[in-house]
Amino acid sequence: MPIHDDDEDILVGWPRMAEFAQAVGYKITRSTLAKRGSPAINTGPELLGYFGNQPTSTKGHMRVWLQAQLRPERPPSKRWANKDSVKPVEKRWAKQRAAVEAAQEQHLDRPKQAAKRAASAVTTGA
Repeated sequence: MPIHDDDEDILVGWPRMAEFAQAVGYKITRSTLAKRGSPAINTGPELLGYFGNQPTSTKGHMRVWLQAQLRPERPPSKRWANKDSVKPVEKRWAKQRAAVEAAQEQHLDRPKQAAKRAASAVTTGA
């Protein structure tokens, strides 16, 4: 990891780390840091070790981790980007409606088909 100017400034405990993050301008809480830094999840800031049972990191490591958590701005959802984007959904619904109607017609035709089969069985003597 690269060396930073504030790598000597030690932060002990999740509350101090959260205070530093909020002072720098990142909205993150102690509980989020504790969860992300837990061994089960292990996506939190790099820890130097523990002072008693308190995690220990530096301001430099916190700053690097906070900047790594930033993501680019998301573009608007494709579904709501413009009016034309609703058409694929409508097409899918139209296909589903057509499939349901076809199944209903087939279901309604079953008694007619059964009657035809019975009539043909009587005429053929089967």
